[in-house]
Amino acid sequence: MAPTLGFYRSPAFLISLLLAIGVQAYCVLHLHTDPPIRSDGWGYYLHLPAAFVYGDLHLSFLKAGDLPPDLARHRFASGNWQGLSPTETGYRDKYALGPAVLQLPFFLGALVYAKWTLPSVSGFEIPFQVANVLSAAFYFALGT
Repeated sequence: MAPTLGFYRSPAFLISLLLAIGVQAYCVLHLHTDPPIRSDGWGYYLHLPAAFVYGDLHLSFLKAGDLPPDLARHRFASGNWQGLSPTETGYRDKYALGPAVLQLPFFLGALVYAKWTLPSVSGFEIPFQVANVLSAAFYFALGT
């Protein structure tokens, strides 16, 4: 018998998906944790806004002094960025591209929504934070 893509109707998938979304919502709304895109996750995610928002795979846009606050908050006081090494043309990201590829469908949905509803887009606004959480919850549930 050939496998089907009916995973979305599976109780294990749906329960796991709702559980993961609920835990993340609790952490952000009640525990007031930092936004979901942070720390190492920032480095893995950075490929997406670099390609689709800034059109700059060399990450030279990070050298600008007038970055949006939701992006600039990731810069250390020393001016360095976590996981990035300076190059002649910008920066080299030590984090692999794989997680960004998995997040891509969710990111593109957030990008379309953000372009329609926000005056400017950096790739780190609320729609992108939500898309990041949804991608993690989806793949967590898919693993069940």
